[in-house]
Amino acid sequence: MTITRRTVVKLLGSSAFAGAISSTLASRAFSAASELVIAQSGGQAGEALEKAYAAPFTAKTGIPVRFVGLESALGELKAMLQSGTIDRHVWDVELADVLSQPDLFEDLDWDAIAPDPIFPEAKQPKAIGRHYYSYVMSWNGKAKPISTWKDFFDTENFPGRRAMMSYDAYAQLEVALLADGVPADKLYPLDVDRAFAFLEANKDKVQVWWDSGSQAAELVTSGEVDYALIYSGRVAYSKDVGMTYNQGISVLNYLAVTKGIDADSKAAAMKFFHEMTVAENELKAVETIAYSGPSEGLDALLTDDQRKVLPSSVQNRAVQVPINSQWWTENRAAIDKRWTEFRANL
Repeated sequence: MTITRRTVVKLLGSSAFAGAISSTLASRAFSAASELVIAQSGGQAGEALEKAYAAPFTAKTGIPVRFVGLESALGELKAMLQSGTIDRHVWDVELADVLSQPDLFEDLDWDAIAPDPIFPEAKQPKAIGRHYYSYVMSWNGKAKPISTWKDFFDTENFPGRRAMMSYDAYAQLEVALLADGVPADKLYPLDVDRAFAFLEANKDKVQVWWDSGSQAAELVTSGEVDYALIYSGRVAYSKDVGMTYNQGISVLNYLAVTKGIDADSKAAAMKFFHEMTVAENELKAVETIAYSGPSEGLDALLTDDQRKVLPSSVQNRAVQVPINSQWWTENRAAIDKRWTEFRANL
């Protein structure tokens, strides 16, 4: 993700807001855009998006792409639609964002996208897969390597300081259950009570609860902690940090289109999305950051060293657990409340 996961927005009921959107769209005409504006989380992932996909898109269409910062897709998109001024066309989102608030997003025209072969989960009615990232276990180069989440919490056999994510239970409930012995193929629906009980019993083994992916990388790289749950892309290319994709929690990030944009802007977005399915373009992206795109053809273009560090390579997909976005969509609000209570007692 990493990328740092965006601020969690409390999901609001969609029916009243959908009515407001419909009213706004009915009363305003949207003019064609002279550029494609993409709201995304920035950093190296943003650089990869620009180099690998925006450049060939602009070369083919003549349409410039402008990137703007993003903190909260749902919150910012709702505010924009309520204002009636559409100034961002494409959004960097989690699939749960789209599933929870579908009225905020346009249906994609997959015939117009005409994708090269991509993984099935990347092709959604209202979103296209952007890149994969994973929550993985990592260790400082001087620490004893680990291979399971059970090892991560085993301070007797693997002594040292630990770090986990402070601001979200996302993926960490899965980690807790795997560490507590739940088989990967039996994770969902998550046993929330068991996961929180495990975290409560083991929280004293975690010395630092990090607030950003960059902080997590600095903690484990500097040796301030020996082991860390971390975004894979933060350390995949590091020579000072070990990591494994075994029992990693794999997430596919997405792009989606603003509800109600004009036909020309939507058509431009579909052409841009095509570029994201081209394996040769994705190969350029992974040169910037170790987050691989949805192309089924990318693996054949990779070196053996790249296959070892990229989350969607065949060998790494085989040992990970894909996040269940539908489950998180249905349970996010309740989990957020419990996580806030858990954090208050850290």
